Amino acid sequence: KGCPPLRSEPYEGSRVGRQLDDVVSRYLNDSAKTYLKDNKLYVTRIFKWFSGDFTPDPISFILRYAKGPFRDAIAAKKGEIRIEYLDYDWSLNGE
Repeated sequence: KGCPPLRSEPYEGSRVGRQLDDVVSRYLNDSAKTYLKDNKLYVTRIFKWFSGDFTPDPISFILRYAKGPFRDAIAAKKGEIRIEYLDYDWSLNGE
């Protein structure tokens, strides 16, 4: 449960980039999964485990996908934000 959800349609080569961008955007804009509180940005532990995939830094990566007031709040505090990693939910399909 700790990962972005799989889509209900198959990933297709001609549009896999858009499909993955959509999943990332939905996940990062879900306030139960990613949120800013004071100057701490709470994110999935995946950002720590695979830090090399989120260059130049997790905050810049998240800003690419964040929307609305969430994005505005991160952008306004970008230089002051500390990353906090949430516990990872290893359960699967409600088990």
